[in-house]
Amino acid sequence: MCDTTELTYSHIKGVLVFNVTYKLRATDSRKTDVWMLSCRYDLVYRFEGTPPTQDDTDAMQKSVLTLAHNSLRETVHYMTGLCGMPPLVIELARFPEPK
Repeated sequence: MCDTTELTYSHIKGVLVFNVTYKLRATDSRKTDVWMLSCRYDLVYRFEGTPPTQDDTDAMQKSVLTLAHNSLRETVHYMTGLCGMPPLVIELARFPEPK
């Protein structure tokens, strides 16, 4: 169901911007796409003074993915219901520890 998940981030003038992109699809028994969703969540953190270190940024990635994933689960459940499909439920996120 979840084809891709991508996380990128950048420092831009006093803010740390995380972009989480998802591409999902649901198929029928013949493997024909019946539903597709592509979305991006932007999470913006403002900081004052010294920018976050790489260790700080790495530590934030897990919480960013958790926040975005919870929003994705809610969106998919709602959107599939609007399409007249049985609401799809995305599993809870299990992310590897940041390196």
